[in-house]
Amino acid sequence: MWTACVTAFFGSFRFGELLANEEFSYNPSEIMMWSDVNFTTESSVLIHVKIDKCKNVQGSYIDLFKFEGHNCCPIAALKRLKEERTNKLGPVFPPRDSKLVNC
Repeated sequence: MWTACVTAFFGSFRFGELLANEEFSYNPSEIMMWSDVNFTTESSVLIHVKIDKCKNVQGSYIDLFKFEGHNCCPIAALKRLKEERTNKLGPVFPPRDSKLVNC
């Protein structure tokens, strides 16, 4: 839940761009998958938003950068989450985890 919150805050994302709407299913063409997350350097990540606020056909790309010294760095949170996940090809925030945020 923490990673979803700091990612949404620092990227100005809507939760619908990151999370599944259902507890047991998801649409990979709508939510954030690990294939949409590109750690470009040690201090930045480029995230592909497939359905953005402006409804661009190609979506859009959001750059996130380190935010050190405040215990709320989105890069550190995403890296930690990726290390913990066994499925590194699926959704960043699996449907059951998304339910915690969508309640």
